This record gives sequence, structure tokens and C-alpha cells, in this order.
Amino acid sequence: MPNPQNDTSPRRHIDPALLAVMPTGTDVHDALMGPIEEDLLTGNLPTLSTKYMSETAQERAQRIERYKAALRKYDKAYAEWVSAVNAKVDGYKTTVLSYVQEKSANEDEGEISRLETEFSDPQNS
Repeated sequence: MPNPQNDTSPRRHIDPALLAVMPTGTDVHDALMGPIEEDLLTGNLPTLSTKYMSETAQERAQRIERYKAALRKYDKAYAEWVSAVNAKVDGYKTTVLSYVQEKSANEDEGEISRLETEFSDPQNS
């Protein structure tokens, strides 16, 4: 059984509830690759040798070039997806930070006002 103290994976600090709702690599790959090249969906990969059993060398070369182009498009789509996820997370982090700063400022104003009243009240001197 693995020792959690020896876990060096980047996911070790992620709450298990969050991990449970994260998409799998297969989910992300298929969602991004689907519109680009159906042959390269994870479920289709095992069937390719049968599907293309009778293709000529020229057809195979063309298919390989098509796959290379698809993988370049996939890399771009993946980078855009990661950027969009990061932007959403950063946006929420900014919203939370602004809320906390505003709440803190309001509490500080109330405390300052209370102290000013206390110092200006002759009965407290």
C-alpha cells in the first residue's frame, strides 16, 4: 500500500472531493479531439488497424499526415482550454480577494469609528 507521506504527485494537495469532479484525461482528450479527428478518439484507437487494413502505402502516408495536423490542432485546442480554465479560476480568486478586502475595510472602518468616538467622548478620558 502506498504511503501518502511519500506522495510527490501534483494532486496530493487537492481535496478528494475536487478530484472527484475533475474530468479525466480521456474526457478532456475526447472532448477536444472529437471535432478535430474522430479516428483519434480514445475509443476508436483500438479499431484503426482493422479499419485501415487494406489501405495503400500512399493512403497510409496521407492518413499519418492528417493525424499529425490533427495533433497540432489538438495541442492548440488544449492550450486554449487550459488558458480558459486558468482564467476562470483566476477570475474567481480575484472576486474572492476583492470581497475579503472590502469586508475587511468595512470592519476596519467600523473599528476606527468606534475608537474615534471612544477617544472623543470626554467620559472615556
